Amino acid sequence: MNVLNRLAVSLVLLVVAILAVAVALLPGTVSGSLRSLLALLEGAQGSPMQLLVSAAGLVVAVGALFLLAMEWRPRPRRAVVVTRGPSGTAELSTDSVSVRVRRAVEGVASVSDVSPTVLSKGKTVDILIKVTVDPEVDLPQKTEEIMQAVRTEVEGKMGIPIKGLKVSMKQAAGGRRVSAPGSGGTANNPSRP
Repeated sequence: MNVLNRLAVSLVLLVVAILAVAVALLPGTVSGSLRSLLALLEGAQGSPMQLLVSAAGLVVAVGALFLLAMEWRPRPRRAVVVTRGPSGTAELSTDSVSVRVRRAVEGVASVSDVSPTVLSKGKTVDILIKVTVDPEVDLPQKTEEIMQAVRTEVEGKMGIPIKGLKVSMKQAAGGRRVSAPGSGGTANNPSRP
């Protein structure tokens, strides 16, 4: 979206610059053209031409407001401040924090898939972790284990305070099945005779 915003702003500024030069060099011609355009629009009231001009104006206005909103929305920070001192600031990318969070959670038993999202809040981070766990685990206990592993890694080892931590769990489908009597294997992995 950043490229589109720059392109749109550049185009608008180019048009404004051309119009400003035209007004400065040819004021009579520009004012005559504007009077003709206003007369044309005034004479077109109540006609299909007015409807077309109104629709085009609304489309341009909505597009401009959309681009303006996209330009002014807050950008996500890509780094978290680890330390700030008189000689400078040390920052760590949110991607690096995400890798450490993934490793810490993968070290917890019965976890099969981990997808962390780390958002910087300046000196703190918000962390959302999507986790797939084995079907037979105790979810409240496993949540506490995951949260403790993340807090130990991020706050303890990295020195970054966690502002918000959310764990979203999904239990893996299936799992181990009990073997049928006399089959010699599980339903997922039957033994061959």
